[in-house]
Amino acid sequence: CEVATASEGGSCAAAPHEVAAGPLRGVHLVEGPFLEESDGPPGSSRKIILRESLNASTGEWSGHKVWPAAFALVDHLHRTRGRSLQGLRVVELGCGLPLVAAVLAALGAEVCATDHPDALPHVRASLSANGFGAVVEGLHPHAQGRLRLRALAWGAAEADGIAELCNFSAPVDVVVGADLVYHAFPLDQLRDTVVSMLRGQGATAVFALQARRFPMVAALQEPQRVAGFLRSLAAQDDGWELRADKPDLDAAPNAEGLVIASIAPPGARPVAQA
Repeated sequence: CEVATASEGGSCAAAPHEVAAGPLRGVHLVEGPFLEESDGPPGSSRKIILRESLNASTGEWSGHKVWPAAFALVDHLHRTRGRSLQGLRVVELGCGLPLVAAVLAALGAEVCATDHPDALPHVRASLSANGFGAVVEGLHPHAQGRLRLRALAWGAAEADGIAELCNFSAPVDVVVGADLVYHAFPLDQLRDTVVSMLRGQGATAVFALQARRFPMVAALQEPQRVAGFLRSLAAQDDGWELRADKPDLDAAPNAEGLVIASIAPPGARPVAQA
C-alpha cells in the first residue's frame, strides 16, 4: 500500500493525485490494494483517509495526532508480512487515531485496537460517520467488521485474558504499537503489558519507536528511554529475541532516528513473512 500526507491544502507527493486539507486539518492517505477493493471503476484502488485535527493543544497531541512511527509501522508490516497478514489476530497498543489498525484490518487482519479508557471515546468517534476532530474514511464494511476497539490500561494484570477481551477465537498472533515510548507514558507498565501478552499468548511484537525532538527535555531524554525500554525486553531471563531495523525513509517521511523493533519470547509462534 502507498502512504501520503498533506496538511493545510498541500499535496500528497507520494500519491498519484492531490488530497486537499480542510480548515485546521491534516490529511493522511493510504492507498491499496487491500483485501476488499474499490467499488469504483475497474483498476481503481480503495483509499483510507484520516482527516486529523490540527487545532489540538500541545497536551493532546500525543493521542490526537498521527506520528511518523505509524506510517513506518504500516509500511514495515506490509513489506515484511504481505498477504500473511490475512487472518492474523493483531492487538495494537496505544492506538490513538486508529490509522494503523484500520490499514491492518483493510489488509485482512483481525485487529483489536486498544487504548487507555479515557482515550477510547476519541478513538471510537474517529471511526464514526459523525466523528469530530479526526475522522477515518474509506474503510470497507468487511474491514470494519475485522476491527474492534477495547479499553486497556497498561499493566501485567490488565494484559491477562487479552484474547478474550478482544473476542478472538484463538490466542493473539502479533502485538503492534507506534510511538509508545514518550516521557508522559509509564514505561514499567508498558513493559509489563508486553511481557505478559507475549508470554501468555505465544505472540511476537513489532513496535515503531522514535524519540521525540521537542520539547527540549524530550530531545535530551527520549533516545535513552527508547533504548532502555528495548533493553528491558531483551534482558528477560528466559532469553528473548530482539531485532532492530531502520525504516524506509521514502515510505515514512520524518522518520529520522526511528527504529522498528521485532520482539519474540521463547516458544513464540512463527508468523509467515512476505
